Amino acid sequence: MYFKNLNISSPQIYLSRMLAVFVLVVMSSHLLALSNTTESSSEKTITTDQTINIQLDGIKSLIKQKDYAAAQLMVNLLFDEVNEQNNSIKQIELYTLSGKLYYKQKQFYKAINQFEKGITLITAKDDQSKKTLAGLYHEIAQSYKHLQNIPNSIENYEKGLKIQKERKDNFFIAMALKNIAMAQNKQQNYMKALELAQKSLAILESGKWPLRHAQVLLITGIIYRNIGHYEKSLDYIQQAKAIYEQEDDIQHLAEVDNQIGLIYTSLDQLNNAKSFYQQTLDLPIESVKPETRAAAFRELGVISYHQGKLTESKKMLRSAQDIYESMTKLSKTTRIELLLGRNYLQQGKLVTARSYFKQSYALASEFKQIELQIESLNYLGEVLIKDDIDQAISLFEKALTLSSEKVDAKDQKMKTYQWLKEIEKQRGNLEKSLEYSEKRYQLSLAIQQERENLDFTKNQVILASFKLEMELEGLRENAELNTLKLTKQQNELAIMKQLQQISELEIKKNRFANWLLITLLLVFSLLALYMLYQYKNTRAKNKELDYLASRDPLTNCFNRRVLYLRFNKSLEQQETLQHYSVILADIDSFKAINDTYGHTTGDQVIQGVANILQNNTSEHDTVARFGGEEFCILLPNAKQEDAEKVAEKMRLEIENSRYESVKVTCSFGIASLNHQVESNLTLIERADMALYQSKYQGRNQVSVWQRQDIDSKES
Repeated sequence: MYFKNLNISSPQIYLSRMLAVFVLVVMSSHLLALSNTTESSSEKTITTDQTINIQLDGIKSLIKQKDYAAAQLMVNLLFDEVNEQNNSIKQIELYTLSGKLYYKQKQFYKAINQFEKGITLITAKDDQSKKTLAGLYHEIAQSYKHLQNIPNSIENYEKGLKIQKERKDNFFIAMALKNIAMAQNKQQNYMKALELAQKSLAILESGKWPLRHAQVLLITGIIYRNIGHYEKSLDYIQQAKAIYEQEDDIQHLAEVDNQIGLIYTSLDQLNNAKSFYQQTLDLPIESVKPETRAAAFRELGVISYHQGKLTESKKMLRSAQDIYESMTKLSKTTRIELLLGRNYLQQGKLVTARSYFKQSYALASEFKQIELQIESLNYLGEVLIKDDIDQAISLFEKALTLSSEKVDAKDQKMKTYQWLKEIEKQRGNLEKSLEYSEKRYQLSLAIQQERENLDFTKNQVILASFKLEMELEGLRENAELNTLKLTKQQNELAIMKQLQQISELEIKKNRFANWLLITLLLVFSLLALYMLYQYKNTRAKNKELDYLASRDPLTNCFNRRVLYLRFNKSLEQQETLQHYSVILADIDSFKAINDTYGHTTGDQVIQGVANILQNNTSEHDTVARFGGEEFCILLPNAKQEDAEKVAEKMRLEIENSRYESVKVTCSFGIASLNHQVESNLTLIERADMALYQSKYQGRNQVSVWQRQDIDSKES
């Protein structure tokens, strides 16, 4: 039964392992035989322990050499001997070693089982037993961390922390706090994570463990980055970098540079980000972890892609891919394949792009990376739309199914709905297109609400972090005060001198405080006057900016933002609103005008049409530039017949006008509030369908949306 878990790859390896085990067993037996010749039972116990220690050392040596199968065989054989001796200390040590052996082989549940068996044998209350117990809880927490079971991981870290506090071992207390902080950060419990990290820093600030101090500074910076407090994040990470530079720790310097690069990427300062990733790559290769270099290459590839440098992007991404493949970390290559596909898609090389998207989907499926599966399916569908629209629809529907399993995949779901909406519109299935449009709109509202909630939570965490730092500063001051009290007990004379100095400092402090108070009053008075001046000046500028921000600069029509604001406000009163009409107008063959007469003439045409539209509406109506050559007109309290008259009048006036001798016509689509609508997009979509009908029937005409039109078209 001891051999069922062994993985013997070849007869030669098997024989070498058996030889190693045989030598250890012979040596152990020889020592045991010597122990049997002694007269004292206590001496016999000592030599038996020596035998077990030799075998334990042999197991540790095999684990170090990564010869796990032979080490497992030795562990199984030694369990029988230790159990016969009923030596609980050696049993605990063997269970611990067995757990670490399973941990090395990534068999984490088995590792947890062995560590827990070791815990049940610890009954003593001495310091060494407590240290061993805390260590086993730490190993269990680490195993759960690799299993992505963060709550169980936190629970066991906290058990270990409780024991270390009883032992009053500051180093292990700081490390336990650090580990729990990292786990809480993964759970997005940022306030708790910050609190624990700050407590760990308070212990490590003594300077006894500089590298550990730097590690916790880096973790604290990462937490601040996650809540969007980039200035604070940079401060902590730069402190960590200073320590690593002082200790000449190149490996961690590379990790710090990557973290700073991520911050600048978040701030959209891509050139600054590139410089830090390049610093990582400029460090000696042998001193930097391959995974750290791969991450730097990957992020440089992403930045180059967004800057339009596609050749450079592909070069960086392939460098990252080569490193991950050499490390056999294929799960890391999923996003690389996806990014390479996007590069080729951007270049219009659809066949190559499709190949990469297929590979990224296969890898994402293998490693259960659901969000990357959805993204890969969306891009595959995009590539296939022109060649196989039915297959594209199948891929998008599969993406929707997967997105229902992944709560945080809403952004990809939005893209899926957009493509399905466009496909159904292209196929003439207008009602289905409208359905996807409405689903996309509802999802966008949910995403917006989630982002607002997240921003609110992050702001709360930032405010709480300031309070936490102030509390920690108070604790440090209290610690200093306690030190002073202890010194007082040891040396009353020294305390008297200190009190005298403090008294003198207090007098100086009061004088300085009075002077500072007067100065601040003067400064604040001047500042108040300046702010009043600035307020009046800013108010005038804001009034001007508000006007500019609501207008399209070319046509002086309202822009899309104002259009939606006015429309939403009107629809809020939908129950009492009796009549409401929307007109969509689109200049016919505008691309041909641009191609034939140039963009300057095209701009004049747009301006001329806009003037006609504005001149034929009242001050209560809204004329907005909806797209390039498309306009949207809102007519509150206008019946369908009124809207038709307005649109026809506009159409005729445009038809009879000339712009630089260019004849222009315009198509119109009208939708009125004859049916219940759930959003502004619904009514605009209906007007858009009517506009499409005008285009379809030959342009230069006015069409009205009617439900029976859609039904007849579908039939």
